[in-house]
Amino acid sequence: MLLHFKVENFRSYAEAAELSLLRGAKQRALSDDARVVRCTANGPDVLRAAAIFGPNAGGKSNLLKAIMMLQRAVLRSAADDDVLPLDVFATSEFVSKPIHLEIEFVAGEGHFQYSVEFALGAVLSESLFRKSVGSRGSPTPLFQRTGNASDRAAAIEFSSDLKGHADIDQWRRNTRPHQLFLSQSQNLSAAPFLEDAYSWFRSKLCFVNTTSDDDAWYTRKRMNDLPFKRRMVNELIAADLGITEVKVRRTEFPFAQEVVDGKRVVRTMTAPNGLEFVHTPSLGPTFNLDFNDESDGTKYFFSLLGPLDD
Repeated sequence: MLLHFKVENFRSYAEAAELSLLRGAKQRALSDDARVVRCTANGPDVLRAAAIFGPNAGGKSNLLKAIMMLQRAVLRSAADDDVLPLDVFATSEFVSKPIHLEIEFVAGEGHFQYSVEFALGAVLSESLFRKSVGSRGSPTPLFQRTGNASDRAAAIEFSSDLKGHADIDQWRRNTRPHQLFLSQSQNLSAAPFLEDAYSWFRSKLCFVNTTSDDDAWYTRKRMNDLPFKRRMVNELIAADLGITEVKVRRTEFPFAQEVVDGKRVVRTMTAPNGLEFVHTPSLGPTFNLDFNDESDGTKYFFSLLGPLDD
């Protein structure tokens, strides 16, 4: 059960943004079972559902993408060298700053708090805290990591319950800079101690996507037509999305060959292979975003423009 999530310096989020499903003061009137779940008699009251709303390109999709990115890193970083995120906030001053993620959830009888920081494909910090569901005490750190002591060993401190384990040095040696320990633990003898938390990411955190990246194929394929392209840009400008231009990336490729004066000549042609949207914010520098990196709202709006133009 997801309780709380926090993200900072990821995609459109320069500052910290939070999503909480814990019942707050404004939801005190919500007490029926249809809208509120109570884990235990002393446990937190959790909303069964929450809606995220706001203007187009306001970060709604990116909040969900941050949760999905964390799940992917937990489940795959032990096996994939390139799984850690590099999608920092889209201005140069934030490129070297870490992406910070925190998530709080209930799994089994445990109330967990997990946080990570990434920068340039390496883990800077990682920690997992646990307490029993309904406990009023402070959570206990299962492990706390502060980067890597060297290329060969992660700097990880463990709870008193685990400090005496015979394989602790092996756990540190087998956790590389790009790997989350929570991910790598499942390949080590540490797995039983962290199974509840890992299994929550694997089996309980689920996403349902009802859209396709191919929805905009018709509009995209016609962007090579300059009058059409200008009309599409004008529509984007009129929609006040902060987009002032669309650049069509082109690729040259061979399509035929022939012999001329005894020499083989390869004929080439160019074709569009992608779009970049130019953003000109009222504050800050102009920047470009690949179409696939745009907000879902912008992509959906753009996908409708071509058919509507007809």
